[in-house]
Amino acid sequence: MITKYLPYLLLFIVLAGALVGAGYLLGRNRNFVTSNPVIHRTTLPVRTTIIRESLPARIDTIYVHDEAQEVASYRDIITEGKATVDLDIKFNKKTDIFSVKTDISVLTDSVYVEKHVYHKPKPIRPSVALGTGFSDEGLNHATLDAGLIFANKYRITAFASTNKTYGVRVGVDF
Repeated sequence: MITKYLPYLLLFIVLAGALVGAGYLLGRNRNFVTSNPVIHRTTLPVRTTIIRESLPARIDTIYVHDEAQEVASYRDIITEGKATVDLDIKFNKKTDIFSVKTDISVLTDSVYVEKHVYHKPKPIRPSVALGTGFSDEGLNHATLDAGLIFANKYRITAFASTNKTYGVRVGVDF
């Protein structure tokens, strides 16, 4: 009797091996990485000390209430790296008053790149199961189930049991 089912058993083993092999070859890892650049601009406070001596000033004579006054002025734009200082200095010799106007700007840009890994599901992957049956006397039979899962939802498997039951199962995962 065992020789009667031996060709079917061998055919089942070959088909199960072919299904598992095809599932392995077709269902290899297909992950892909995409980069979405996200730019965060930040302005950092910077304390800048600029020391200049013997500045070449322009001396002008101005008249206030028909009285001549000498005013020295210096204007310059100083740029270093991403820092810019717009400097305007005036000095009235008669009143001994300085007038200083500055515009200081410092920019620091930062770029952060975030990577998202998307896992593309395998179109075909293998499925293996082992089952047992029980009765009042104890262990009744054992079942081996092997096959493929398609589109991560549908499965088709072949099974063999120790109580000489063989077959094919078709299923849908909910």
